[in-house]
Amino acid sequence: ANSKGENSVINVYSGVGILARSGDFVIEEGVDFNHITTEHPALEAGMVGDAKINIVTSVNIYRDLAANYPGGKPNVITNNSSVCQVLQTQFECVDGEGYYYTSFEKLIAELSGDTTITLLKDITLQEKLSISPEKTCNIVLDLGEHSINGAMTSGSMIHVKGCNLTITNGEIVSANPGVGVIRVQGRSGEDSASPMTDPVKVNTKLVLTDTLNVTSKASYCLFIFGSGADVETSADLTNIGEGDSVFAVISTNGNSGSEIGSLTINGGKITHKTDVAMYLPAAGNYTINGGTISGTTAVYVKSGVLTVNGGTLKATANKADFAHNGNGCHYTGDALVIEACNYPGGNPTANIYGGTFIIADEKAKQIGVYNYDGNKAVINKNPDIVITTEEKSSQA
Repeated sequence: ANSKGENSVINVYSGVGILARSGDFVIEEGVDFNHITTEHPALEAGMVGDAKINIVTSVNIYRDLAANYPGGKPNVITNNSSVCQVLQTQFECVDGEGYYYTSFEKLIAELSGDTTITLLKDITLQEKLSISPEKTCNIVLDLGEHSINGAMTSGSMIHVKGCNLTITNGEIVSANPGVGVIRVQGRSGEDSASPMTDPVKVNTKLVLTDTLNVTSKASYCLFIFGSGADVETSADLTNIGEGDSVFAVISTNGNSGSEIGSLTINGGKITHKTDVAMYLPAAGNYTINGGTISGTTAVYVKSGVLTVNGGTLKATANKADFAHNGNGCHYTGDALVIEACNYPGGNPTANIYGGTFIIADEKAKQIGVYNYDGNKAVINKNPDIVITTEEKSSQA
């Protein structure tokens, strides 16, 4: 189809002047658009589905991909004086190539290579969103100062595996007490709540930046399991602590085979309003370089290697007697608890080289080491750091 002629005029009274649904559409020199409508100012050409528009005059193009035609994404060829624009009001996100999608979940399902995804509006998930491309790729999810909200009643909002994902610039909120926010799965391992049936064969890396806020009503903000799962965070993560079942803000799994790769805290605020902020029972490498971690006990470690180089660990509760829990932990009012209890991941090692440890009750410990039933934690520290060690027994 061709639109051509000297001084040809197309009057646009409402909506789109030209809408191409398929095939090739050429707007040649000499075609003018008279914009009578104010509905979409300066709207000259619209395109849906597999249409291809070749512009040889300096008109604006508005691409509308809402129809998702089977012919695939449209290709737009413009000369140097053309301007390609998109009417965004009906779209949820745009990818790194400038293609707009009416469904964020559809775009995630089609991922096949490196890309940046930017949200154009707030999103509500009705079911778990799995970010698990068929091949390893690097993905940046820019929330565009918008939010992802969860409407499901159980499980997790976002499940990440087999890719390198960075989430930035917005917020993710789980308003249901039974719904966790982000689960990160590595190559192997399983967790008791959701046994793995398809272990990932490649590493998974998640980066949460300092422009991200994650909030959970009662479940975890971040749950990590499986070797090859690596996480770095500078985000603000908050568990409000409402509901019958309360999880740590950040947690790993203590089951056999659930070791992680690494977790690194570089900044941000990790806050639990009513319980332990970070519970780390799995083997793996845990590093705290910065940030502020606050909870009834800030950090509770049962396995793995913990290295504290900086940051603030703040306990907000009064002292409570130590009590071994074979499937979880109880807060003590200590800022940092290291418990050696022969968990499946082995007894922990702690390297304390920096950091600030704050307690609300002077009877509590800044750093409490509890060796249970003859097990021993390995402690390396700077000379000026005070650690209190107690021997505990199941026979006591």
